[in-house]
Amino acid sequence: MDRLDAMNVFVLAVDEGSLAAAGRKLGRSPAAVSRAIAFLEERVGAELLHRTTRSIKLSEEGERYVAICRRVLTELEEAEDIAAGPHTAPRGLLTITAPVVSGEMVLRPILDAFLDAYPTVSAKLLLFDRAVNLIEEGVDVALRIGPLADSRWWRCGSAASAVSWWPPPAT
Repeated sequence: MDRLDAMNVFVLAVDEGSLAAAGRKLGRSPAAVSRAIAFLEERVGAELLHRTTRSIKLSEEGERYVAICRRVLTELEEAEDIAAGPHTAPRGLLTITAPVVSGEMVLRPILDAFLDAYPTVSAKLLLFDRAVNLIEEGVDVALRIGPLADSRWWRCGSAASAVSWWPPPAT
């Protein structure tokens, strides 16, 4: 069995919270997911997951191992990106925050078109009518309406540019 594939299966099972959910996402049976995790457990000589019929829970060794697996898989992705050069399509998770109405009315249709154009990108859209801690939430792009409270953030648009993109409706 391929160790990197087994690591990917293990991380996905942890993220999804069950072997069946990981299997559905990967197009594999829960038994195949279980075999991949058993392969890793045999290699490291420790139980990584406590399994019941309804749930999985990381063991102490599993907690440490999943963190290392995440780093290894991230490093591998970065190495592939570097080797592929600058002309590769974007991929990964894009976290965006915006006010509720602006996000639903303006941002969501644009984001849907973007995700259709770049299927290797996934998005997490955080819609709040309050300021969100951008660092804590891991936000990549924030749509804010109003004055900037912190001068470290860049204004990439203004009312004038917004009107050029979204002209007011004809009266």
